[in-house]
Amino acid sequence: MRFRSASHLERSSESPASEGNGQTELIEAIAGLRDATGGSITMAGTDITRCSVRQRGDMGLSHIPEDRHERGLVLEYSIAANLILGQQHRFTKAAGMLDAQRITQHAEQLIEKFDIRPADASLPARALSGGNQQKIVIARENGRLARFQKSCSRRSHARRGRRRHRIIHAQLRAARDAGKGVLLVSADLNEVLALSDRIAVMYGGRVVAIVPGEAATARNSARI
Repeated sequence: MRFRSASHLERSSESPASEGNGQTELIEAIAGLRDATGGSITMAGTDITRCSVRQRGDMGLSHIPEDRHERGLVLEYSIAANLILGQQHRFTKAAGMLDAQRITQHAEQLIEKFDIRPADASLPARALSGGNQQKIVIARENGRLARFQKSCSRRSHARRGRRRHRIIHAQLRAARDAGKGVLLVSADLNEVLALSDRIAVMYGGRVVAIVPGEAATARNSARI
């Protein structure tokens, strides 16, 4: 599947949501995980189409992936190490070596702020519950001082899944209220309706409709 068009999906302080065919390809292209074969990707007026993942992160782009184990964490790494994934270059000494003291201090601050448990930065991520693993990803991506945040979500009916989603939802709303642009990609219509200021529907790799969140309902969104 290739996406063909996805213009003007993000504005500062809004939370658009993309639902339908092609959203995975869209999010991967925005994140820099997939080459865009046409068109352009701009953020705050800057063309980032050919920028690397690291360059996009340095410019304020963050990404909360739908599968934290596949793309969000290295389970064998410590909590502290996971909290700087993709940002290691910001935690080096003059000689280019990682600054262990700064990394630990950074981890302790985020562990306290996001209530990650157990509160031991040296523990491997694998030792934490699913909800606390998710907190690591959220803490890291929010810690980038992001201007634009992308969050991908899978449908889940399990009680633990709902708890994890509430954590993400609270952070997305906080990011939106702080003036950041948020793009939520979800297959859960109720989640989309609850969180979005605007809703973009994709079909066949193309955005076919964009509707205001306050005007959307489960019935009329399903008709689009």
